[in-house]
Amino acid sequence: MRILVLTQVIVYPADAGPKIKTLQVLRHLARDHEVIYCTFIRNPKEQQDAEQLVKLCSRVLNIPIKRSRIGNLRFLLESLISGDSFLLRRDERSAMHAVVCQLLREEHIDVVHVDQLNMIRFIPPDWSGSVILDEHNAVWQVVERFGGWERAILLRTGF
Repeated sequence: MRILVLTQVIVYPADAGPKIKTLQVLRHLARDHEVIYCTFIRNPKEQQDAEQLVKLCSRVLNIPIKRSRIGNLRFLLESLISGDSFLLRRDERSAMHAVVCQLLREEHIDVVHVDQLNMIRFIPPDWSGSVILDEHNAVWQVVERFGGWERAILLRTGF
């Protein structure tokens, strides 16, 4: 099979739990399948790190993503006004949409392995192939914990 793997962060070097887990999945898939890997990169070091993955994958594609405090503030304000997700707004990149569409069109992908929910939006809604969503964090628990934290802060401040 030809598998497209999409990640939010580069998995190499595997220096954190989620990266270790996802790199192991990548290695496992690459043993029996042709893997095309696509991720965001934030700096030249990550670009160099991505080159190490060519040993596992038939192609490695990197989409630059730059973040700044001013940009984050803008995305936060937009998300508060619109009521949608700050994280989704912050990491929305037309370049990722374009690359994924091109890969699905040209590479005859059988399966897309999506690492984390925020990457699934880059798969076109009209793509009819299989998608595997790998949620290795209980994201809903993080949101739930923040909800409790906000209530505690409000109670402590008298609101």
